[in-house]
Amino acid sequence: MTQIDKMASISIVTITTALLALTALSAASEKPNEDLAPIVHIPGITASQLWYNGTHDYLPNCKLTKPGEDVKIWPASTNQPPDQALCTIERMTITYNPTNKQFTYLDGVHPIDFGGLSGYDYGPYMRKTYSALGWVPEKNLFGITYDWRFSSIQMEAPGGLYQQIKELIEHAYTTNNNRKVILQSCSFGPTVAYTFLQKQTQAWKDKYISLFVAIAPLWSGSTYQMKELMALSKQSAFERQLLRLLGSGLVSTYWILPRAGESKYLWSNELPLLETPTQVYYASNTTQLLVDAGFTPEQVALYERLEKLPELKTFAPPGVNTYVNYGTDVPTVKTFHIKETLDGTPDFLPTLEKEETESGDGAVAVRSSIRVEEWEDAMKKAGKTLTVKGYKGLPHACCMFEHPQGHCKDPGPCFNDMLAAMKAA
Repeated sequence: MTQIDKMASISIVTITTALLALTALSAASEKPNEDLAPIVHIPGITASQLWYNGTHDYLPNCKLTKPGEDVKIWPASTNQPPDQALCTIERMTITYNPTNKQFTYLDGVHPIDFGGLSGYDYGPYMRKTYSALGWVPEKNLFGITYDWRFSSIQMEAPGGLYQQIKELIEHAYTTNNNRKVILQSCSFGPTVAYTFLQKQTQAWKDKYISLFVAIAPLWSGSTYQMKELMALSKQSAFERQLLRLLGSGLVSTYWILPRAGESKYLWSNELPLLETPTQVYYASNTTQLLVDAGFTPEQVALYERLEKLPELKTFAPPGVNTYVNYGTDVPTVKTFHIKETLDGTPDFLPTLEKEETESGDGAVAVRSSIRVEEWEDAMKKAGKTLTVKGYKGLPHACCMFEHPQGHCKDPGPCFNDMLAAMKAA
């Protein structure tokens, strides 16, 4: 399934095994530039590889691997046979029980190389680019690989992702002569980084964080995620069914749907989210949209719980110097028009008729990325800096790349501007 950050998890073309080995060997012998602050990088949704080493071969479609064998399940192959695609979905699906507020999922799904870069598909490119600039992987450049299927509910649990991020930041600080750390993040990554920061004391943030970098953030959610959840694409019915099955089984999907509110940074009741021949849905009645679109009561209850989580609802300043960049003037969906009336039919696949667009980066509307403008006065009073920069024509997450890569045909000055800010941190 293509989630909002599939664009950010581009597989770098034609990088050979030999090049990877040589790059890793070179990095191991390189000395970091001590003038640079260490970086801890948090990627977006779907960017971290997920592997599976469980023994649950009783799953109906999972008959293709040996019990206990560690197999890569994400990114999933685009040419998987149907049974293997369904097996991937079964292994990745998370179910929610609103009665006891518990989540159920298979043991054995895990990311790899926490602290390093090999757990990202774009890791080789990042290693090569940043090593040339003086940031050496696992010395003053560290990667957060994580299970992006979840939300802050799981991430803040004892021993969970937030604890791991905190310990890695402290390690980066200590092993770099007590130099404050740049917390760099991309797309869904800023949401993870921001909610992590909200759980830390101000004293801890003042000691360990020099700069919070948010690349193409989706603070207020994204219509792209709604498109994926409802499988509003031109693909075959079977492919769309797979998209819906996978998207509806991920907690993070519901966490970053468009957020309702009357602020210009949110989705107001003057901005329809989806229209049918007889119905108009706004972000404020997403619950009814999910019901009418045939999602289960458990899935609807999960959305309602996540929408009420305080961090993204109140959106208080993070308490650290912050640098935000984003793309503009790339058509980004604001309203979906579908041909059928939604009547609650389970697993219904509506027919997309047309899309209305607004300015954004193709995945995230400008309104969502610049929500940080709400922090301006409070940041000044707290003595923290806030830099917000937009780049015309810059597609989603392309500031990650110094040179053209995949859909990022011309990153323009965004990367160099960000680089200057990080060098000054």
